[in-house]
Amino acid sequence: MPKFEQLPGEPADSFAQLLVHRDAGPSRLYKDTALITGSSESTLRRRAEKWCWRKRLDDYDAAILQKMEFEGTADALQRYKYQLAEFRDLQLDRARRLGKLADEMMEFVRYSLLRHQEEGLILHGREFSAVLTSSSKAMEISMNTEATALGITELLDHDLGSDSHLQEND
Repeated sequence: MPKFEQLPGEPADSFAQLLVHRDAGPSRLYKDTALITGSSESTLRRRAEKWCWRKRLDDYDAAILQKMEFEGTADALQRYKYQLAEFRDLQLDRARRLGKLADEMMEFVRYSLLRHQEEGLILHGREFSAVLTSSSKAMEISMNTEATALGITELLDHDLGSDSHLQEND
C-alpha cells in the first residue's frame, strides 16, 4: 500500500475522517463519509480544503492504480513465462523424437547399403537419394528446432527469469 500519513498539525479526528473517506474508493462522496463518521458534510469539506484531501487522495488513488497495473503486468509476465517454458518443452520433445526418427532412418539406409553390397547390388540414385534426403532433412529440422528451444531457455533464464525489471517498481 502507498504511504498515507497524517500531516504535521492535522488533528487526529480530521485524519481519521480522511481515512474513512479514502477507504470509500474513487467514487467516494462527502455525504457518505459524513454519515459514517457522524460529522456534517460542510465540516468535512472545510477539513478537506484545509488539509488538501483532494491532492492526497488523488495521489493515493494513482499509486493504487499503478500498483494494480504493475501486479497485473507481473501476473501476465509470469503467465507468459510459463507458456513460453511449456512451448519450449514441447518443441524440445518434438525435436528429440524427430532426431530419433532421423537416426533410425539413417541406420536403415546404412543397413540397406550393407545388404545391397553383400548381395552385389548397386542402388539407383532415386532409391538411395530419396531416403537419404528425407533422413538428412529430418536431422536438420530436429537440430534447428532444438537450437530454437534452447534459445528460449536462454531467454527464460536471462530476460524473464530475473524479474529484476519488475522489482525496480516495488
